[in-house]
Amino acid sequence: MSAEQEPPTKKQKPNYNFRKDEDYTRLEEKNPDLKKRKVAMIFGYAGTGYSGLQYNGVHKTIEKEIWENLILNGYVSKDNAVDLKKTGWQRCARTDKGVHALGNLISFKIQFNEKDKSKEEIEKEFISKMNATLPDQIKMFGCQRVTGGFDAKNSCSSRMYEYLLPTYSFIGPEKNKSGIYNELRDKNFNGGYDNYEDLENDKYWDDLKQLGIEKFGKELYEEIKNFKFSTDKEEALDPERISLYEKSKTLKAMETNFKNSYRISEKKLNDFRMMMSQYLGYHNFHNYTIGQSFKSASSFRYMININVEDPIVNNGIEWVKIKIHGQSFMLHQIRKMIAMAVLCCRYQCSKDLIQESFTSKRFNIPKAPPLGLYLNHPIFDFANKKLAQNGHLPIDFSRFEKEMDLLQKNHVFDKIYNVEVEENIYTTFFKFIDGFKFNNEISELSVQDKESKSTEELEQNSSNPFAFFINCKKRWDDDIENEILYIDDSNFKKMKEEEKEKKRLIRLEKRNERLAQEALEKKVSGAAEESKAEDVNKDEEVKSENTTSTEPKQDA
Repeated sequence: MSAEQEPPTKKQKPNYNFRKDEDYTRLEEKNPDLKKRKVAMIFGYAGTGYSGLQYNGVHKTIEKEIWENLILNGYVSKDNAVDLKKTGWQRCARTDKGVHALGNLISFKIQFNEKDKSKEEIEKEFISKMNATLPDQIKMFGCQRVTGGFDAKNSCSSRMYEYLLPTYSFIGPEKNKSGIYNELRDKNFNGGYDNYEDLENDKYWDDLKQLGIEKFGKELYEEIKNFKFSTDKEEALDPERISLYEKSKTLKAMETNFKNSYRISEKKLNDFRMMMSQYLGYHNFHNYTIGQSFKSASSFRYMININVEDPIVNNGIEWVKIKIHGQSFMLHQIRKMIAMAVLCCRYQCSKDLIQESFTSKRFNIPKAPPLGLYLNHPIFDFANKKLAQNGHLPIDFSRFEKEMDLLQKNHVFDKIYNVEVEENIYTTFFKFIDGFKFNNEISELSVQDKESKSTEELEQNSSNPFAFFINCKKRWDDDIENEILYIDDSNFKKMKEEEKEKKRLIRLEKRNERLAQEALEKKVSGAAEESKAEDVNKDEEVKSENTTSTEPKQDA
């Protein structure tokens, strides 16, 4: 460095010890009895009315509700109250808007007064204080000490989700309606499939129509079905229209009661189980979320166990519960998985369509309603071993089974059942999907023009985002009948091991054939070489004899 150059000035580190208040003083005096400890906070909630779990500014979320109550009860200092990150806040499983959780977990640093108190007393006091100030649909179950390196998200080994679905979701498109019903039966749209039929679905709509005809007569029934509500004052005061309106409400109530009495057949339930079993194992789920590319490593997810339980009836409506145990999930993944499987059953698509969705081909899969989705609980298999080694209790949600069942019964299930009865969310969702036409312009093409285009060309030109359900190359009839249902990971692994063993035996057989062929070729080659060697030896012997016979005899 030359004498003229000035030495570089050191960059001053910012002072983070004070908040930027007017007088730069601390907001509260430190209590020497309060100790900061890393904990796992265990809780459950009904997500109705909340914009998801994650803290999101001014929006009403579960975390915001819990955070404000932690500050209120003195478990977070006012100095740390401005930012969750200051406490090392980390959630285990993030849930979307309206989604419930029977058991979830957040890890963070909390301040406790441990003076003259046992761990059990501290946890009991925490639960009592928090539940006294939290809303009824959010319940605190426990708060236990964990190691400093414990992280709710990264320490979680897997998660268990459940989805409640009314079985009338499997009723197919309404008969004789324009849209998907007719296009599914048109070989120019349905991938060239000649024999498409759904007799079970047709019978449902025929029986419903007959019920209306028996009540009102054929002509009046048709008139009621074609009735459209008008806001025109003169039409609104017309006695005939008022009478039709009242009868249309009666017919609507009859149709709703008939729909609620639907019971899924054993065949359709098994088909749904088969569809759901396609998700088992390690697959690329880039089509089951948003903003993910096929080549992204994070698109791969591992499904450990999937179980579709036998239906149950609640308030006259039949429901089926789907349990999905996976290592991790992406945004909207489970809702799209459910929708894809149900729509494959409604439109009689082959299970191969789900397998195709794991490839690089793009599928616009709709999201099933969030109403029936809830997190059952996360699982911490590996983290529990470390906790036990360090003298901490393992994270075991079975400790709170009674409290979780109470939350499920009083808040989660009741909300799901009652909201569906009042708002018909599932019926509205599937009617919306059924209402799409393959394409108005394509539908008006002549038979000759349709036949001149391939199904791929029709699908590409279609304005229907769900055209792949109609254009499916294979249907149920093409699937193997009575195929084994793999409903958990152990059976799935057994299947893969059997396939691996078959491939090993095939490789071994080919290897043995190759070695036998090589040995045969070697033997033939050796015999040829031996024969050649014998011929050479004979030639040499002949030459030697000829040489001996031509040599002159020497005189004695």
